[in-house]
Amino acid sequence: MTRNYSFDFFRGVMALCVAIGHYFYWNDKFDVIPLSFILAVDYFFILSGFVLSWSVLRKNKFDSFDFAKSRLLRLYPVYIFTAILTYVVSKLLHVDLGTPNLGDIIETISIGEMLPFVKSSNFVFFQPLGIAWSISSELLIGIIFFPILYVLNKKLRQLIFPFLILIILICFFNINNSSIEYPDEYMNLHYHKFSQLIPFGLIRGLLGYALGAFIYYIVEYIQKNNRIINENALSFMQIIIIFLIIYLYAYNDYKRINEYYSVFIFSILITSLSFNKGVVFKWTNNIAGDWFGRISYPLYLLHPVFILINKKIVIFSNMFSVIAILFYTVCLLIASMLVHKYVEEKFILYFKKNRHN
Repeated sequence: MTRNYSFDFFRGVMALCVAIGHYFYWNDKFDVIPLSFILAVDYFFILSGFVLSWSVLRKNKFDSFDFAKSRLLRLYPVYIFTAILTYVVSKLLHVDLGTPNLGDIIETISIGEMLPFVKSSNFVFFQPLGIAWSISSELLIGIIFFPILYVLNKKLRQLIFPFLILIILICFFNINNSSIEYPDEYMNLHYHKFSQLIPFGLIRGLLGYALGAFIYYIVEYIQKNNRIINENALSFMQIIIIFLIIYLYAYNDYKRINEYYSVFIFSILITSLSFNKGVVFKWTNNIAGDWFGRISYPLYLLHPVFILINKKIVIFSNMFSVIAILFYTVCLLIASMLVHKYVEEKFILYFKKNRHN
């Protein structure tokens, strides 16, 4: 599959939405923008599920240990760099992080925020400031889900659709029904636990991965059977999906009960973009999409430390003014580019080089 920069464009935009959303919410400005920015991680999960399925299921040989190692090496450098940076900045700004116990330390250095440790210390997780739950979920779910999917694909292909549909339904209805126990949380319940053991963040990640894999099989079926996709119809679908996302989630008093359905709307968007056709694809499959894709991961992990700096160091008298927000955004984008170039990209090239040696 050639690089689809449209996927990357929306991934970067989603990361930026999270960064701006947290800027307001972590500074107690709850009525300025809608909370729907939290749904961006579901786009990340679904897209990762689709892209990794495309990569894994087309291999003639698959080693689950090598896959787990490659996923860890892909996620770890930027993660640990940002964790160390946030820790150092927190200390310099005299932020009290509390005292970690052994479980806290293991969680932090292993990207294990979704491991069901009992919280018995006063340590404030800073990796970075708690948002790494989604990175932890991607890592933990991926190293279990994709080996199983590969074996089913090779040995029991007729069970693939029932397997994926069962996972999607179980995860979706578990999250949906959780509103009874955790009212007003809706999709934002990743730290709560199902049956006192499994964090809902893992269930949310599994739902996204299963939807991404489901999309892969749909696209593969259409391509193998040489089905012709009408570009005008695809363009119409893409525009409707973008409009629907804006209509349902882009205003302050949106009904949070609609949050559950975002995963299916994102799935349709990714499916439509995967055919490399359509007006939205053409608008976003360009240098801007490439750029947004490159900085999306550093941007997502870096933004908490920049919010922390803005809270502790008074740069502007009104930190919610247009100029203050632009300053925060521009600094974050520049830092994300630098971390991508000098940390993420360097390690990607290093690991590729050593894999071929």
